[in-house]
Amino acid sequence: MAEYRRLKILIIAILISYSFLGVVLQLFISGRNEIFPVFSWALFAKVPNKIDEYSIRIISVNGKPLQKVVSYNNASRWFTKSNSVNAYYTIQTLGRAVSSGNAVKVQEIRKYFEPLYLGDVKTVKYDLIKRSFNPLIFKKYGLVENIQYITSFEYHR
Repeated sequence: MAEYRRLKILIIAILISYSFLGVVLQLFISGRNEIFPVFSWALFAKVPNKIDEYSIRIISVNGKPLQKVVSYNNASRWFTKSNSVNAYYTIQTLGRAVSSGNAVKVQEIRKYFEPLYLGDVKTVKYDLIKRSFNPLIFKKYGLVENIQYITSFEYHR
């Protein structure tokens, strides 16, 4: 019976020490939240409250200016792949290439992107923009904090 009591106290002491060590490490070690095998047991992922991303605004389709510019991901009326995740990531890559001034990379991306994702129409004029927003407010209300014009492109099939 005494061995059982000692074992129980030892297990409780180890669990308390392990928990304490996880909290202490999270508080005092910057840059890393956890060090294996001691975990801080964060329940929820940290979601940034501001996102910066590149996007495309459609200005005209088949030579006809739109009455109201349309975001590419809302342009399924003209583009069948407008909700493609691959299109989204390609737009991000295009935005980074334009912002860094890498003209060769921009041309490579456009050669791939435009026929594949804008090829449903004969001609399209579009703006590349960078927008900043709070993801929760954007999801609920569609509001964007800041829109920065980057450049315009025109594609002819």
